[in-house]
Amino acid sequence: MHVAIRPESAITTGHPLAVIRPHFWLCILFFLSGFPALIYQIVWQRALFTIYGVNVESVTVVVTAFMLGLGVGSLWGGRASRSGVPLVPLFAIVELCTAIYGVLSLHVFHLTAQVTAGASTLHAGICAFALIVVPTILMGSTLPILVAYLVRAVPNMGRATGMLYFVNTLGSAMACFVAGQFTMRLLGMSGSTRLAAGINAAIALSAFAAWAFAPTRSAGGKGNEPAENETACEEHVLPFSAGIVLAALSGFIALGYEMIWYRVFSWASATNPKTFAFLLGAYLAGLALGALAVEHRCRSNLPGNDHLRFAGFMLLIGNILAALVPFILSKAARSLPWDYAQLLGLVELACAAALLGTTFPMICHLTDSS
Repeated sequence: MHVAIRPESAITTGHPLAVIRPHFWLCILFFLSGFPALIYQIVWQRALFTIYGVNVESVTVVVTAFMLGLGVGSLWGGRASRSGVPLVPLFAIVELCTAIYGVLSLHVFHLTAQVTAGASTLHAGICAFALIVVPTILMGSTLPILVAYLVRAVPNMGRATGMLYFVNTLGSAMACFVAGQFTMRLLGMSGSTRLAAGINAAIALSAFAAWAFAPTRSAGGKGNEPAENETACEEHVLPFSAGIVLAALSGFIALGYEMIWYRVFSWASATNPKTFAFLLGAYLAGLALGALAVEHRCRSNLPGNDHLRFAGFMLLIGNILAALVPFILSKAARSLPWDYAQLLGLVELACAAALLGTTFPMICHLTDSS
């Protein structure tokens, strides 16, 4: 019994493969999608720092553009997923557009630098912001598009969001370590962007092929029937407005910790260029593990209030561990060689991020979006 990749096709019921196969292919593609996203972030950040200088303003502009672009992209992707457009081809088109921008990005950056030479700090900041925010809107749209598709096969928002968030973030974490250790050194910025664009293009072609050639089988013509071994019943204990506020606050807290940790690690390592990649990799790996924990927890039929208490407890302990990261790193750096002190700090950072990483997918699971 086979399940078509097409979102408008029917989901075959009564067989475990009806759940496994959509999981498998979507997870592989979305895992790979995490690689180019982080390669782009590292390369573009270095390119803009080379053009506009390394200072507090440059760091703020780059991070703000990435976060705003991902947020706006998520909003657009959520709306697009309700428009009736086939979701897998839409995902493929987004990946293809990202690949095109990736290939051209460094040329566009250097052309913009020539045009803005001698411009004011405000003008240069606006240009740098625009260069980053456009492609990150594309990147941010992929998660809600695929969640909307996957939730038709696995009618549980916590499981769908947790699984996709896990594989994509894990791919991004691995890309941080690979880029920091090998890619930038061996390929340089131009070669790294071409590699990332090639991965985007391969993902797009694979998604198109899966959608175009997978056979469609129908079960009584009901296109959105859940599989029998899945529960479609979710207890939403948060109104939509509360979910939005909590998601915004969790994002504010997480990004605040990331910036504090970067400054502490940068100071302790004497601004080693690999520090940012390693820190971001450990941070994203922790978020991925937190999302995976939510995916496993949402398999149970626990009441929504139990999930809410779980999220609150994880958030409390995660904040305590996160606040201790600078203290632990500073103590370790004074008494241990830097490599060991860095490893200790990154492990604690990843543990804190894992606890904080349970918040977003659990909020998605508990929020009433109807």
